[in-house]
Amino acid sequence: MKTGAGITAILIGLNSLAYALYLNWLGSAAGWLGSFGPPGGALNDWAQMAQILSWLTPLLTLVGGIVTFGNPILGSFFLAASTFCFWYILGLSSVGQMFVLPTGATAVLAFLAGASAPSAAPIKRAATESSPAPASPSARYDAAKWKALLEYDKDVAAVADEVRPLGEHWLDELAASFLALNDKHYLPEILDKIRSRAEAERFERVERDVERDAARAQRDAEYRQRQAQLADARKARRAEWYRRLWGSPTGKRVMSSVVILAVVTGAVVTWRVNLPPPRPTDAILWSGSPSDCFEFTCLLAQMKKNGASADAVQFATKLARVNETPSWATVRKNFGTVDIVGYANVYERFGYFFVDRELNIVSANELHQNVVKSAWTGSTLSSTYPRAFAAGQEYIGHEEKDGGRSRFLFQDRMADCMACDGVAGVQYAYEFDSSGHFKGVAFDKVFPWSEARPYAEFDGPVEAAAAAPVAEAAVVPEHTGVAAKTPTPTPAASQSAELGDLKTRIRSLSGRLDALEAQDLKSLVGALEAAKAEPQRSAEARKLNDEGLATLKNGDVSSAIATLRKANLINPGDTEVAENLGYAELKNSDFASAEKHLIASIVLSPNRASSWASLGSTLASSGEVGDATVCFLMAFSVTRSQEASRRFFTGLASNDPNGKVRDASAAALRLFDSSRLFPVGDVPNTVELKN
Repeated sequence: MKTGAGITAILIGLNSLAYALYLNWLGSAAGWLGSFGPPGGALNDWAQMAQILSWLTPLLTLVGGIVTFGNPILGSFFLAASTFCFWYILGLSSVGQMFVLPTGATAVLAFLAGASAPSAAPIKRAATESSPAPASPSARYDAAKWKALLEYDKDVAAVADEVRPLGEHWLDELAASFLALNDKHYLPEILDKIRSRAEAERFERVERDVERDAARAQRDAEYRQRQAQLADARKARRAEWYRRLWGSPTGKRVMSSVVILAVVTGAVVTWRVNLPPPRPTDAILWSGSPSDCFEFTCLLAQMKKNGASADAVQFATKLARVNETPSWATVRKNFGTVDIVGYANVYERFGYFFVDRELNIVSANELHQNVVKSAWTGSTLSSTYPRAFAAGQEYIGHEEKDGGRSRFLFQDRMADCMACDGVAGVQYAYEFDSSGHFKGVAFDKVFPWSEARPYAEFDGPVEAAAAAPVAEAAVVPEHTGVAAKTPTPTPAASQSAELGDLKTRIRSLSGRLDALEAQDLKSLVGALEAAKAEPQRSAEARKLNDEGLATLKNGDVSSAIATLRKANLINPGDTEVAENLGYAELKNSDFASAEKHLIASIVLSPNRASSWASLGSTLASSGEVGDATVCFLMAFSVTRSQEASRRFFTGLASNDPNGKVRDASAAALRLFDSSRLFPVGDVPNTVELKN
């Protein structure tokens, strides 16, 4: 029985070791541990514990099987411990049952084998009895007197020398006997008696040793006979079990079935190990948007109510545990053993996750931050732009490297504010090995923002997948002179809108300000988008633009205007140059020129929130409060962060030195807060601003 238990345990250990070697168990353990583990990063403490046990448990099972051959009871304890480890990391899932139940049954079998085995302990031998030493007679004579006799009486000393080789106790007997008689005539007789008694004692000791050796030999013979009997009994039991299990047709069929079952189990486990886990599909995606919902239970209820699939609900549950915020998947693309997933959350923020080979979720939102910070701090561009910080993350592509490695490329836009155009970028990559396991974040380079790469095509940017309108970054309270980043341009119609036409449209909307609808604002942006000209870029114009901005920051408005006008003359189709020139002219109180150039910037890029805001301030300063209010509302409608824009216009309404600007800002805020123009579910993306 113990042999069968040992062999079975070793087979289970080898199968589980192969399973750990090829799959590392994390995929199977993730679902079980996910119900107990705390929320956090992609590879948390529970997952690390599972990874350690996935290697320790097979070794524990192998040790238990080997120990069972010699000590079944001890082996059963090893196997019981491995059974608990199997359950701890795999639970009782389909994979878990393949290991937990057989290992537990083997542990019970080993324990029963050890408990039923007859005792083979050697017969306890009796302790050897030693003959008591004769009582010392030293207490019966005067030791000092005897010492004096030995020193000064030659006859007594001579007799003592003859007795001394017989033993100290006989020397004591001589002293006691002589001092009792106190007569030297008795010395020969005393010596003879002591010699005869000593000889008798020697023969008695020899006989006793012979008897003891004979008894020992008899006990050894009995022990060997008992051991032989036990060995014969074990052989007989094995022969009987062999006869029962294999000596009959029924036994042969049963044993053949057991062997076939073991082989099939090993083959199934190996097959399951080498099968890749099922990849996520588009069923995990949800295109809806929850309204007034900031709790996870509320999000799930709205997802189910609005037709989200069971896979989408389940994946949203996983995202919420990793992201610690109610979130759902909006877009997905598969790259073999790795998927990249775009997500949205209830706070209208967006980001990316990876799903690796074992279906673990790896966040692309936080792991790179230390890499970007270290790379930017150590670059020469950081000293040129000391105020710049990471103002946005963009996915820019995927690379396949030697050995099947995958690299997912991202770039962080470094800017002086969230609404500003980038001054530089930091490129880095999330790296996965050929098996789809996440290896870490690697820094690539720091570069000028003019060399930035566009969004990669993976079913569009994440924001587009969340049904958010293409929008410019929010207006910030302090104009930095660097315009907000414009989305990648698309082919446009050859005919551009006339400047006067835009002013007419704005005036028509301001005439019915209290009756404005959200569709009115969308229609204006849509008409401008349809008629906008192809944006143009010129290195010389951009160089002058940068010089003009630097001059404007130093407070020399007139020189800045002169430089920016040169840039505008070189390239009138550059929306950034046009806006910066209009803003400088606004600062110089040249409202007519500012209006002209700001309208030109909007015609070139209708989704430019900062241009709409500057145009509103220009019109309000000219006394056209209604038209300015429309421009401020347009800035609200195209901004990527309405929260930041609201803070900006609140500051204008309270602190701007021009009363008309304050009035227009207050009117825009009143209409914005009414939610009629921006109903829930139609609010553009919201991101956190940093000043």
